[in-house]
Amino acid sequence: MKSNTNPTSPKITVIIPVYNAGRYLQECLKSVCQQSLQDIEIFCVNDGSDDDSLKILRSFQSQDERINVVNQAHLGVFEARNRAIKEGHGEYVCFMDADDLYPNNTTLALLYNKAISYQALICGGSMRQFDDNGSWENFEGIFSKYTFDEEKMISFFDYQFDFGYQRFLFQRKFLIKNNIFFPHYTRFQDPPFFLKAMILAKRFLAIPQVTYCYRCGHQTDPMQWPLVKISDMVKGWIDVLNLSKKYQLATMHSVAVEHVEDSYTFNAVLQKMYENESTILSLLVEANAAVDTTLLKQVRSDLAEERQYVIKEFRDAVNNHTILNREYSVLNDRYHCLQYDFEQMSHSLSFNIGRILTWGPRKVRDMIKKVKA
Repeated sequence: MKSNTNPTSPKITVIIPVYNAGRYLQECLKSVCQQSLQDIEIFCVNDGSDDDSLKILRSFQSQDERINVVNQAHLGVFEARNRAIKEGHGEYVCFMDADDLYPNNTTLALLYNKAISYQALICGGSMRQFDDNGSWENFEGIFSKYTFDEEKMISFFDYQFDFGYQRFLFQRKFLIKNNIFFPHYTRFQDPPFFLKAMILAKRFLAIPQVTYCYRCGHQTDPMQWPLVKISDMVKGWIDVLNLSKKYQLATMHSVAVEHVEDSYTFNAVLQKMYENESTILSLLVEANAAVDTTLLKQVRSDLAEERQYVIKEFRDAVNNHTILNREYSVLNDRYHCLQYDFEQMSHSLSFNIGRILTWGPRKVRDMIKKVKA
């Protein structure tokens, strides 16, 4: 049955960028359309899909006038989300990925009513992740901040985390007034947006209920990402490092460094560095320069004696020989000399960040070239 709700001044605009999401899109849209809070706008941006995504969107739109479908060339999810923030009409906005779900049909009503009750600029709940084998809500380490234990207003200074923005509502007027939009990155554009919003809002409302279900297990392996996605991810890292440094958020700065040093993605960065070192190396130098050792020492006791900081995974790539192509066993003798020289340089009082980050890959590259010759 077609909805007759007037979408001109909805309580919430649900923003859904869509790119070749046909496999999961119907399930996602049903999750949104069946929300008990009827006064919503569903702003879908088809970002140049070449599968049946647009057909699915048009079909749902014909049944529910709250759905606004915008069809554009493939410009990226950042452009789709920014466009929806500007052109949407909701008092609040939230962001749904086209392969994800809401946990139940009262989620948006719960978020909106709580946000209004507390007059919160930002309101969010806990995260649930799921795949074909089940779901889970228990997270460890820095990711334990995906969940909240109680309902209360929290100072972002006491929270300091930048993942899981999809589980939050954001007051749209607040975003526009403060020029808070997604940076033009094809990867890792969410954390800089979320962090900037949280810093400027200063406080947010946390509720313990699960408010978002994130689908796992079908994402592309980072080792297969193109250069532009890798370089954009490093740019996102730099943004988060610089924001946390600017506002002296020591815990957030440490979290940002952990993002960088996640071997799951950093090995892909190193691979691209050897393929196109002029692009990636300059970004890694900038990322490393953004690390504030003094700020890190407030939360990381292992840095007590560090004079400078070298991104851990880059250091390990040289020290543990993890990135070198293993078929070139003849490199072993030369490698031990390289490892010794690297250790001497990294502990030198005259240690130079930019030079060491370019020196190691150049040495490895030159050795590999000699072996190939």
